[in-house]
Amino acid sequence: MSILSKLDICQLIPHAGIMCLLDSVEEWGPSDITCLTGTHRDLQNPLRRDGHLEAICGLEYAAQAMAVHVGLVSSPHRSESQLGYIGAVRDCRLHIACFDEVMGVLEVKAMRL
Repeated sequence: MSILSKLDICQLIPHAGIMCLLDSVEEWGPSDITCLTGTHRDLQNPLRRDGHLEAICGLEYAAQAMAVHVGLVSSPHRSESQLGYIGAVRDCRLHIACFDEVMGVLEVKAMRL
């Protein structure tokens, strides 16, 4: 059973509708988060180009997981919201060209450093 639903996620990040790519949060703690999604198979996915969802779009999935995590670890009593940054993407290795090839659910993980 998921901890947070897509509706919950949409309240934590600025993405809404089909641009919210994550379906659920399965677990999270102070330093990491694990999310699940099947939106990579959605033909209406806004990141699709020429009928395909390129694997590099996985970076957006990871960025959304990071944004959800920032929302979860931020104190609701703070007047300013915390920001999260992707400082760099190094040694990124894509083992497939497109996510279209993945029939199962994607597990998206982010770690706070």
